[in-house]
Amino acid sequence: MPFGATFFGIIEMKVFLSYPSEHETSAREVFQFVRSVDIDCWFDKESIVAGEDWERARSIAQRQADAVILLCGSQTTGRNGVYQREVSDALEAVRDRRLGAVYILPVKVEQVELPPELSRFQYVDLKDINWKRRLAGGLKRVALDKGEIPSPSLL
Repeated sequence: MPFGATFFGIIEMKVFLSYPSEHETSAREVFQFVRSVDIDCWFDKESIVAGEDWERARSIAQRQADAVILLCGSQTTGRNGVYQREVSDALEAVRDRRLGAVYILPVKVEQVELPPELSRFQYVDLKDINWKRRLAGGLKRVALDKGEIPSPSLL
């Protein structure tokens, strides 16, 4: 089913996965977990098809997402590029969300200090043995904030 498709008219939660290219392996692990709990997750390596305008596809998917998972490492503040655009776009989008709504889910892939713009959001540490439970809690909150019944696999 394409990103954002509905199943029998039920609105599904959509998540956008942003990561620095150096952490593709971790991104795949997070992507597989999010999909395993029956949540639609946009991940460039799985979501963009041959010949597609990848910048357009990326931009649309991020705008349509109910939540953004940001994989954070030294590259979060250490370089320029598409990843920085995705971080900036997520920070801009959170400004339009109601106060208290969960939208940005930072996931640390290495021990780094988050920049002030992201440090206000509770993060998940991928090195923590309970990272899946903690990320599931954030995703459950996004579903509830959206007015959806969370996937049974999140309960």
